[in-house]
Amino acid sequence: MKIFQSRSFEQKARNLTKQEKEGLDQEVRRIAEDPSIGEEKKGDLMGS
Repeated sequence: MKIFQSRSFEQKARNLTKQEKEGLDQEVRRIAEDPSIGEEKKGDLMGS
């Protein structure tokens, strides 16, 4: 599975502290392992 990040996500992630970045990376890996976790998007993001 390939994971892509938007430009705005990349810019916001760049401003995180090292500890916050590690937490973010951990959550991204967790979602990649099981994409069904979390809440379904609504509105324009539905089905994305």
